[in-house]
Amino acid sequence: MRRLVFVAALCALAFAGPGPDNRFVGEWELNLSKSKPDAKSPLIKAQTVKYVSDGPTLKGYLTTDGNPSAHPTVYDGQEHEYGGTSAMHATHIIPTAKGRTLETVFKREGKQVGTRKNTLSDDGRTMTVTVEGTTPDGSKLLSVLVFKKQ
Repeated sequence: MRRLVFVAALCALAFAGPGPDNRFVGEWELNLSKSKPDAKSPLIKAQTVKYVSDGPTLKGYLTTDGNPSAHPTVYDGQEHEYGGTSAMHATHIIPTAKGRTLETVFKREGKQVGTRKNTLSDDGRTMTVTVEGTTPDGSKLLSVLVFKKQ
């Protein structure tokens, strides 16, 4: 019986795949002096993101200039409506989490218009967010934002 339980546990781990690194969990504050936002992106004076673990799923709650976003970003690999603001004017996102990286695909009118990649530093205290995409007028944008864990 113990062998069966052990085999079942191994199978569950094998099929679960790598989830998000639990070092994302917590509150992160934007370091404007180390960040390079694209000029076409909305102006940001202050931004924090709080990640929480909801079972195997990671959720991100964004607050920009004191205004919390209406809905969290749910890193579950599923497509969700996007109500946030971005120069890409995306309407849908597909967020995924693997290890030290969170990736989000931005879509508008069913087509991919950009990506966001959040990567943890080796010590887990710095998160670099790289956003690349295309605006509705066809202009390219690139922002690199640096967050410190609080």
